[in-house]
Amino acid sequence: MAKAARKHPFEDGIAEILIGVLLATGALTLLSRWGFMMLLAAMGLNWALPKLRDRWVTPRAGSASLPQDKPGRVLAGMFGYGLAVGGAVLVLHLLTRGFGAPLGGYRWLPLFVGLFLAGGFLYVWRTAGLKRFGVYLAASVGGGLLLTLAMQDGLRETAYGEVRKLLWLLAALFLVTGAVTLAGFIRRNPVIGETGEGSAVHGQ
Repeated sequence: MAKAARKHPFEDGIAEILIGVLLATGALTLLSRWGFMMLLAAMGLNWALPKLRDRWVTPRAGSASLPQDKPGRVLAGMFGYGLAVGGAVLVLHLLTRGFGAPLGGYRWLPLFVGLFLAGGFLYVWRTAGLKRFGVYLAASVGGGLLLTLAMQDGLRETAYGEVRKLLWLLAALFLVTGAVTLAGFIRRNPVIGETGEGSAVHGQ
């Protein structure tokens, strides 16, 4: 039951579409004076998610939720994961900086971003058992690694350009997969209102 409740928020694809929009915003505003738009977009999408789900999902499949984890516990987990990823990438940087420009500088930044983003995908994959989040995980880590290895130098501009490519790649993946998932969800789950002697909402 707990696994089904964790899977429920992702079965319709709306969350993935909004994640894709957020990643695209990050790619557009990276290293620009409009970087603050990333924060505004995150706040706006967080507000929009329950509204969209109430409009398109709840009338079709009801709602399911578990008691929320304490905010401190969530933040501690995110902070710990970020430290672990940052530490691993820092070790790589220290081990390779003696090789000069090809392996030094900002060389490992795309891999760091890919690994950092992969933490959320790994969490959903393990707790909800949704296989497509395993694909997102592989795309994030694999894309970050490939873009890192493909860099010709470790210059800051080059590294951030590769990070932008990674964000666009993941944004496109989330937008397409989310749209296909949402279309399938709507097709499989027609709205069920008042029928027969009583009234019921499908799934509630």
